[in-house]
Amino acid sequence: MDSYKGTGVSPGIGCGKFHFVKNEIDLSIPSKITFKESQQKLDLKYFNLIEKLKKDGRNSEAEVLEAYRLLINDQLQKIFNRLLKYLDVITII
Repeated sequence: MDSYKGTGVSPGIGCGKFHFVKNEIDLSIPSKITFKESQQKLDLKYFNLIEKLKKDGRNSEAEVLEAYRLLINDQLQKIFNRLLKYLDVITII
């Protein structure tokens, strides 16, 4: 029987089949759209959906999407800035 050690993502033990996943991002491929453009598109999509939900009287769902819009416009920008700083550190090393 083979034994493998790694970083656990949740407490406990696991049994069964496992698969190795190669998780790499090829940063040499040019993007089709910038982060800011995708952020704006998603924000507009949610805005339009929120308006439709409100017209249909589905205010609870609209409030959830408004919270998502707050995250998109605030948290994603912070995450993106951290990622850029991290990539600068990697490039320097």
